Amino acid sequence: MGVTVVMPCFNEAGKIGDVLAEMPGSIDGYRVSLLVVDDGSTDDSVAEVGRALDRRPKPDPLDVRILPQSVNRGKGAALMRALDLVRFEPFDALVWMDSDGQHLPSYLPDLVRPILRHQADLCVGSRYLGASSCGSVPLNRRLVRLGSIRAIARITGFVSTDPFSGFRAFSRAGLGSVELRGRGYEAELESCFSIGRAQLRFQEVPIPRIYGPGTSKMGYQQGALRGRLKVLAGYARTISAARRQRPTLTVLPFRSSVH
Repeated sequence: MGVTVVMPCFNEAGKIGDVLAEMPGSIDGYRVSLLVVDDGSTDDSVAEVGRALDRRPKPDPLDVRILPQSVNRGKGAALMRALDLVRFEPFDALVWMDSDGQHLPSYLPDLVRPILRHQADLCVGSRYLGASSCGSVPLNRRLVRLGSIRAIARITGFVSTDPFSGFRAFSRAGLGSVELRGRGYEAELESCFSIGRAQLRFQEVPIPRIYGPGTSKMGYQQGALRGRLKVLAGYARTISAARRQRPTLTVLPFRSSVH
C-alpha cells in the first residue's frame, strides 16, 4: 500500500509547484501518492502541478491525481469530496496538508511514522512544540488559538497544542472515525473531536511555524473581517457540538524519529 496525501488547492500558483517539487516519492519504503483537489482555482495552479512533476528527479516519481471542482466551495468541502474518494482505497497512512507552503514536505516522514508504526491514529504537526519558527504568530491567530484551547479543555477535556494545524496524518481506523460537516475551516477541529469520540490514539510532532503573504484565504469571498467572523462562527459550532458529546484525548509525548 503506501501513504496517500490529500492537498486542497485554491489559487496557489507560485506556491504549490515548490511544495510538489519537494514532496518525497517514498517514506521508509512506502510509496507516496498525491490527490490535489482543485477547489475552483482561477489562476495557473493546475498547470503548475504538471510543471512541478517535470522538475522532479527521475528516480523519485510521484503519483499525482487532480480532482477538479468547477467553483470554490471551501476547504472543508474539498476535503469531504477527497475523503469520500480515498476512504475505501488501500493506504497505510493518509495525510492532509495545505498547498500554500505552510507545511514543508520534508516533515512528512516525522508526521506519518507514528501512523506507520501503529503508535497513533491521528498525528498532528504542531507549530507550538518548540520547532524552529519561520515567522511570528499574527495577533488574531494567537488570540483565537489560546481562547479555543482553553474552551476546548474546559468544555470537552480535549488537549492539543495546535488544534487548527492543517498538517495531519491518519491511520485507516482514524480516518474511518472522522465526520466532517463544515464546508470551511472546521475540518481540523472536527477530525480531532471524531478521534476523541472513538477513543483512538492521538500524537503531535513539532513542525516549523510559517506564515507568509497571501497564505490566508479566509476573506476571499466576503472580505477579511466577514471572512474571519464566519470562520470563528464555524469553530464555535464545532466546539458546541463536541461539548454535547464530551470527547477526550490524551496527547502522547513526541519521540524523534530515527532516520
